[in-house]
This record gives sequence, structure tokens and C-alpha cells, in this order.
Amino acid sequence: MTKTQTSVDLSMTHAIQPVKPGNYITKLNGKMMKVVDGIVSPMTKPVILTTGVEINIDGSVNLPNGKTAKMKENLQVTMSGNFYGQKNN
Repeated sequence: MTKTQTSVDLSMTHAIQPVKPGNYITKLNGKMMKVVDGIVSPMTKPVILTTGVEINIDGSVNLPNGKTAKMKENLQVTMSGNFYGQKNN
């Protein structure tokens, strides 16, 4: 049995809060980056958050309910699954 994949907009499924310092995953200049203790480095492998969300190095996001989403530029996702940044209209 395969999962049904539906593209969703993360800004429509999660509350977007103001930018916050800390450890997070973000998309900068089209590249997925991991920020740990203020040190920015490229993502080299997928990251699975405590919520079960999987963020891939191509910017695709696999949600626990089987849907997929795409990271937007400058959106920040903490390791606990909170979303920060500006909501793009």
C-alpha cells in the first residue's frame, strides 16, 4: 500500500510566528540549511523532527499524515516542529 501524497502549503497548515533565534532548519537562497547553536551549515541528509515531520535536503517536507509540502524561502522550522518566519501572500 502506498501513501497518497498531496502537495500542501505549510503556511496554510501551521501557524507562522515571528523569526526566533535558536536551532532550526531553514531555506536560504534556495538551499536547505541547518542552524545549530548559531552555526549555519548545509543539510546533508533528511532531518526527522520530534513531531514525525521529515524535512528533505531538496526542501520537500513529508508530514505524518502522508501529505507533502515544500519549504519556502526563509521559513524556519525548529526541531520540535514549530514554524517561524514571514507568511508569504
